[in-house]
Amino acid sequence: MRSNQLTIRLYRLTMPLHWLTFNNAADIQNIISRVTGGSVSKIDGLIYANGTANLFLINPNGIIFGQNARLNVGGSFVATTANGIAFGNQGFFSASNPESSSSLLTVNPSALLFNQIKTASIQNDSVARSGFNPSFEFIATGLLVPDGKSLLLVGGDINMDGGGLYAFGGRVELGGLAGAGTVGLNGDANNLSLSFPDSVEKSDVTLSNGAFVYVAAGDGGSIAVNARNLEMTGESYLLAGIESGLGSDNSKAGNIEVNTSGAINLSNDSLIANYVQARTSGQGGDVNINANTLRVQGGAQVSAATDGAGKGGNLTVDAQDIQLIGTSADGRLPSNLSASTQSNSTGDAGDLRIKANTLLVRDGAQVRAVTEGAGKEGNLTVDAQDVQLIGTSADRRLPSGLFSARLNLTGDAGDLTIKANTLLVRDGAQVNAATYGAGKGGNLTVNAQDIQLIGTTADGQFGSALGVSAEANSTGNAGDLTINTNTLLVRDGAQVGAVTFGKGKGGNLTVNAQDVQLIGISADGRIGSTLSASTQSNSTGDAGDLTIKTNTLLVRDGAVVNTGTFGAGKGET
Repeated sequence: MRSNQLTIRLYRLTMPLHWLTFNNAADIQNIISRVTGGSVSKIDGLIYANGTANLFLINPNGIIFGQNARLNVGGSFVATTANGIAFGNQGFFSASNPESSSSLLTVNPSALLFNQIKTASIQNDSVARSGFNPSFEFIATGLLVPDGKSLLLVGGDINMDGGGLYAFGGRVELGGLAGAGTVGLNGDANNLSLSFPDSVEKSDVTLSNGAFVYVAAGDGGSIAVNARNLEMTGESYLLAGIESGLGSDNSKAGNIEVNTSGAINLSNDSLIANYVQARTSGQGGDVNINANTLRVQGGAQVSAATDGAGKGGNLTVDAQDIQLIGTSADGRLPSNLSASTQSNSTGDAGDLRIKANTLLVRDGAQVRAVTEGAGKEGNLTVDAQDVQLIGTSADRRLPSGLFSARLNLTGDAGDLTIKANTLLVRDGAQVNAATYGAGKGGNLTVNAQDIQLIGTTADGQFGSALGVSAEANSTGNAGDLTINTNTLLVRDGAQVGAVTFGKGKGGNLTVNAQDVQLIGISADGRIGSTLSASTQSNSTGDAGDLTIKTNTLLVRDGAVVNTGTFGAGKGET
């Protein structure tokens, strides 16, 4: 064999596949194994190959990995229900027509070929003990490829019922086609990835009952899902990032990319996260979500975070319809989208960017950019036609809403920017940019044609709110609140304000509007609808300025426009 050629060994398998062993020569770089006979492959034992060869397992009739299935291969692993594999312009390897394929090829696989009307599925239920993660903190349970290698499941539908997939510092990719088409196969050596056509309908991917995909390591590690619909339930996870105790200043985690033509549904504490863990260096990767509909409920989360010395990645969501609903079953954790830093981190948080036609956040769910460490908080940007923020959690502890918060320590908060046609905040929901520490609070800017803030929580404890604040015990200044709108309606006890409860200065409140209406009080008569720049009791910081520029201003039925001080600081005008 010449040094610039690639040796591929082809296998035809007809026996029941309880386990697979390939006794290949050490110089074999790719093993292509097809299953004939018309039956689903049910594998519930060891899959083994010599050396560093990549292993391709093809069965157009379907593949099931049982709970005891595990891998012992030196390269990447691809399981697919494609009908064949293309080799550039040198032909193809067919699983449907075995006699048409040659027995030895010398070029890398370039594509997976599907010609079924309905493509068979792949199921992974494997929870076999497969080896330690790079930091030796836990044992992987499921299908595991060597560090830095790729693990690809390409169907038909992909179903994971409690099963695990691990490629520490490598790549896991899930997806497939619902019918005929071609999926590109990219990369060389042991690093493989897929390219999905836009013109062909994709299949569905489902993770349930604690299914796990994990790629975090000291460097690299990426996850890609290409599907029609993605369903994650029962504490199922997609996790990337920098592993605890690993990484360096030059390390960077890979990204999580989820692309669906239909819906992404996350529920029951399921999680998509790119996370720089504690005691690490290195930069976190991004999380990019593209879908027609994104629904996050029951305490599920999509997150980019850092708890180490490196910067957290960015979270970007692009969908026509985004719905964040409710909390975890115990009420402690809101369903949320977040970009954050944790309490022991020194790195900066990434940005959180949302682009949508409609954004609904209700029943205690939250969108938040929060930093608890020494680093700077990222910016939170929402660009949507219609934004609705409604209510609180069932126990009234968690308001629904959009939040930018600087907690503890130093470092400035990021800015919160909303661009919308309509913004509705009601029944105790909130939009807030705040500082709780020594850092400056972020600025809150709202550009919308129509803004409505209505009512309070059902028990009247607090009103729907749009504001910036320096909270109690903080020393940093609050950011500014700027509202640019055609109409601003504040009624039934809702609040718009720039306020300080601490030593820092309160922010300025500026309203530019054609029509401003403040109407009424809360249902229990305790809270008036309010537009204010003020300091609160026990504060020592000065209040900011209140500026209103409008054609019409209506204040009636107990509503209030005020500037004032209830603490030691100076009130403004």
